[in-house]
Amino acid sequence: MSDKVAVDLVELRYGGHQLSGWHVESSDTFKVGFRRMAEAAETGWVGASAKALSEKLDALQASARAVTTRLGENANGFVHAASTYDVQDTAAGATLGSADAAEPPLASAQDDHPPLNL
Repeated sequence: MSDKVAVDLVELRYGGHQLSGWHVESSDTFKVGFRRMAEAAETGWVGASAKALSEKLDALQASARAVTTRLGENANGFVHAASTYDVQDTAAGATLGSADAAEPPLASAQDDHPPLNL
């Protein structure tokens, strides 16, 4: 296992934007498709058949909404993760690179909580 972590922030953001595009495309595609199916179902379907078809369309629409919602959430998550990593990495780099970085104080006998001997 490597001791180094490599994160390509450009690729992470790009992946998020790709997911966002797929979210929009799939939402639009589902919307158009379900509208066409509903229009087709209005003509020629009656009684129990019409009710069954309507219930199935409702279930399919709920599933489609769940999928597209997850795509949107994941897209936002990728972009947010890249931004958060960038901010934290920059702050950590500044701290590590700082000549003024203070040494942590060593515990003395007067401290209430001396260090553990592990």
